[in-house]
Amino acid sequence: MLFSSSNHESIKFAFELMDFTPIDMYLSLPVIDSFINIIYTNTSDSVLSGSHFHPPVFDLLIKTYAKARLPDVAFAVCRYVDENGFCVGLSSFNALLHVAVKCSRFETVWEVYGYMIEKRIYPNVVTLRILIDALCKEGLLQRNVDTVDRIIGKRNSHSPSVIVNSSLILRMLEKEECELVKLVTLLKRLLQKNLIGDSVAYSLTVHVKVRLGDLDYVFEMYNEMVRRGFSENSFVYTSFIRVFCEKGRVDEAIGLMREMEVKGLRAYGETYECVIVGCADSGRLKECWNIFEEMLSVGFVPSVLAFDKVAEKLCVNGDVEKVNEILTVLLDKGFLPSDVTYSHLINGYARNDEVQGVLKMYYEMEYKSMCPGLRVYSSMIQCFCRLGKLDDAEKYLRIMKGRSLVPNVTIYETLITAHMQKGNGDRALQLRNEMASLELQHC
Repeated sequence: MLFSSSNHESIKFAFELMDFTPIDMYLSLPVIDSFINIIYTNTSDSVLSGSHFHPPVFDLLIKTYAKARLPDVAFAVCRYVDENGFCVGLSSFNALLHVAVKCSRFETVWEVYGYMIEKRIYPNVVTLRILIDALCKEGLLQRNVDTVDRIIGKRNSHSPSVIVNSSLILRMLEKEECELVKLVTLLKRLLQKNLIGDSVAYSLTVHVKVRLGDLDYVFEMYNEMVRRGFSENSFVYTSFIRVFCEKGRVDEAIGLMREMEVKGLRAYGETYECVIVGCADSGRLKECWNIFEEMLSVGFVPSVLAFDKVAEKLCVNGDVEKVNEILTVLLDKGFLPSDVTYSHLINGYARNDEVQGVLKMYYEMEYKSMCPGLRVYSSMIQCFCRLGKLDDAEKYLRIMKGRSLVPNVTIYETLITAHMQKGNGDRALQLRNEMASLELQHC
């Protein structure tokens, strides 16, 4: 027997205490400590010495928190109970996950699930259904399914378990402060329980080790895996390509992308974007543009971040018309440019002193209800001043002030110099006093 007959009344008291204790009193750890002390006092030593002692009173307590829509508190109790030598049942975790999803607390959802795997509490059908529901509500299900497709190489060949557990690992990787060593441990446990599949687990392991560093060593390890029968896939290749580009080893990244083509592995949008950004950062604009056109020719539309990177480099290089042409093509494909995109174009036209191009982009921003920032107005005012169009420069100075944007030193000094050259000393002095009143200084 778990408890002696003389101690049943004490355990019954713990349940009654929960029934009559207001929910806000549960937030006090001494209340939980009182449950723990009751159980320690009334449980035989042989049972307490077990590694997985599971008193139902804690399940009831955690479910009570969950029912009250306090998932963070319920999770804190789970951890506290575990630290005191007890374990929590899977049904309690499912209740906690269910409430966290209903409350749209998705970070909590995946933190709880990661904790479950860490503590070797593995999911059942109910758990998987809750987590698939979470992915749907976050809008991440299709993206994660696509990632698994790239690893396995064919569609609809994976179970909900593979999708859920891959999503856990991918989410952990996306965090800025990702605990990569812990992540590898979770991968091993998922693989041991056959919850993720060999190909997916090994591919994600390589991906994690690439992130950890020592790229050449990991690449050699990967080649050894291939020699032993590991099926190569687009996901792993893209992992290497991304890091090669980040380290400035663009030639090797391009070589890997060509190797993919030879082996019949299809590059996807992210593969192209990594190389495009890598070429742009390295100043290899011709190759950058060639791969960008190749990406479009196979039907992929770049992300806004990738396009903005290319647009910035080309506009600085004087190729603003080329950027505008490709933007027109992308707009027909459903591409949604950002205010940064238009800022690059306006800056590019302003560098070339093309007033009509500057105004066209500015009015297009206005039409799309985008708010031009300080950089846009700075480029426009400098352009107008270089061309001697001081009335236009003053007009946009008034507009930006009307929108609560404070002109910077560059704008004031450009206007002051232009007015001095035109012999407008009074206006130049007025602008200088205005700049002084704002206490602007050279950066």
